[in-house]
Amino acid sequence: MKYVLDGKYETNKNLAEFEMEVKEYIAQSEKKVINKYGVKGFKYDSTFNVKENCILVKISAENVPAHQIFYRIKKELTNMLGRNLKIGVRTVKIDNIEIEFEIEKKVLHNITIPFVKDIKFDENRCKIILENIDETFVIMNYIERIINRIKEKVDKQYYEGKEEFSEILWQSSPKIHAWNKNPTDEMIKLKWVERAPTKGKWFFRPQFVAIHNAMREIAIKELIQPLGFQEVIESNFKSFDVWLKTGHLEGVPNEIYYFAEPKSRDPKLWEEFTDVVYITHKVPIDLLKNLVSEPRGGIVYAQCPNIYWSFKNSVIPLNDLPILIYENTVVSARYESGGRQGIERSDEFHRIEIVFIGTKKQLISLREKMIEKYKHIFNEILDIEWAMSWVTPWYMQHAGLAGVEDIKEKIVGTIDFEAYLPYRGNREDKKSWLEFQNFTIAGNKFTKAFNIKTQTGELWSGCSGIGLERWAIVFLAQKGLDPKEWPDKFKEYLKELPKGFHFLGENNS
Repeated sequence: MKYVLDGKYETNKNLAEFEMEVKEYIAQSEKKVINKYGVKGFKYDSTFNVKENCILVKISAENVPAHQIFYRIKKELTNMLGRNLKIGVRTVKIDNIEIEFEIEKKVLHNITIPFVKDIKFDENRCKIILENIDETFVIMNYIERIINRIKEKVDKQYYEGKEEFSEILWQSSPKIHAWNKNPTDEMIKLKWVERAPTKGKWFFRPQFVAIHNAMREIAIKELIQPLGFQEVIESNFKSFDVWLKTGHLEGVPNEIYYFAEPKSRDPKLWEEFTDVVYITHKVPIDLLKNLVSEPRGGIVYAQCPNIYWSFKNSVIPLNDLPILIYENTVVSARYESGGRQGIERSDEFHRIEIVFIGTKKQLISLREKMIEKYKHIFNEILDIEWAMSWVTPWYMQHAGLAGVEDIKEKIVGTIDFEAYLPYRGNREDKKSWLEFQNFTIAGNKFTKAFNIKTQTGELWSGCSGIGLERWAIVFLAQKGLDPKEWPDKFKEYLKELPKGFHFLGENNS
């Protein structure tokens, strides 16, 4: 890496009468900082000009970060100036820094990145220019993150459209299905379900609710309770600080439903708004914007982050491991793009989130037990056609993460459960399959992020999300809506459908 930096230290006093002393303190500070770098093959050159209440700095460096040297020299110099001359450094600023670094692959198309004035690529090298950088920018390692982000973006260009690497682990034999119709469309006709007023939301009537609840009961009685999971209830909302730790605000900010709060409950402040609503029967959005806060967080995307948050900074006794938890009350919200779709792809849906925290060995053992339970449910109770695939997101394959061997050995990563939807077409077409269940071992990603520890050794965590609408749609897509076609073991959980409601002048059969 090559760096060229222009910056300055501004002081609270004129330095003219202390120029000789100041230059000596600069030399001592610089020597002390440079000697701390044990990097072989690094090159370094600098000039310092003292002018009135300002020290102008120019640094050229290879294989050592010029901006960090600039900041560390300032720290040493500040101590000397304050102790010996009673002079303080008021502000520190990098006017301009050019950084040139290698990238593994050639860029395929233009990349944009915040805070960077200019970015250029030449074969396997990248050059960026940043201007007007303050001390916080250096202290918080923003420059290093910018460089890493550029490398990730270039790498991702080679995997666009290939978000995951998938390998089939197990697949059931093909089955004869009751029909090939879209169950969502047919349930709308029968008034079992109704589209809600806003996009991607649903109103479920008694018939579908009965099926939905049967799926919940099966999951709890056949898997969750036998394996000893304990139930918790969490908030429907997540704060930004939780999502910053889990990475959701980097990974899926475009899918989150954000929330705002009223700035005040004082009715007087809301009087104009309520008057306009009363008179026009319309919502005055411009007025509303001034009455609510900026976004403070979002509606739950998945339950696991809040569960990890609840264990933050905890030390869990070895005897209590593994920690086995499930959450069964919170509704998940994810903004789905595109036109209207079926229940299998909704903006609002119900999940049972299973979370486990323990040693690596415990989680590997738990995975085998849970997979056997899932196989029992899908093969013997629901009797569906399905498959299991090992899925490793591209960023895990290519980011050089710690623990990469565990990824290669299929320990850290995700198992997706996919089912065939006959109404989508030929089973050989990947688009005819729906991911309806998953199981993930995340390694130390979340235990480290939330500082969750045990007495000795390292803690890992994982999760398994059960989407109840997806379980129902997969089942109905293969088995149809006639209970006579449903497997006997499923009917042990749902003996008959409720009659629901009837509407005059419409076919409710």
